[in-house]
Amino acid sequence: MGNKRFENSSSLVVTKKDFAAAVLRYRIHRSEGHTRDLIILMRILARNILEVAGVPKYAPEERELVYAAMERVQAYDKKKGVCFNYFTTIMLNHWRKVYRARKEAQRLKDKYDPFF
Repeated sequence: MGNKRFENSSSLVVTKKDFAAAVLRYRIHRSEGHTRDLIILMRILARNILEVAGVPKYAPEERELVYAAMERVQAYDKKKGVCFNYFTTIMLNHWRKVYRARKEAQRLKDKYDPFF
């Protein structure tokens, strides 16, 4: 289970074990290289989440999901569950929040724009 593979359309493969190791390296060292490695893995995860939702490639939402997850790296605790699942949940919850906010903004625009 720890070595389950996750692929995106560009055939990059990420395992849960690789993901957890990258988070641990980032938390310990915080070097530019470790930051870059973790962001690459986070981008693959974000891209996979958005692909399932039918969002076009290279949408700004991908960056937003990575930003939200990177902000919570230090808060991760092994007691909270599997690292990969923890960050997937963070990204999903952030994307739902952004989607609801945009949907509500569009509803208000549609309702009141005719009066401008």
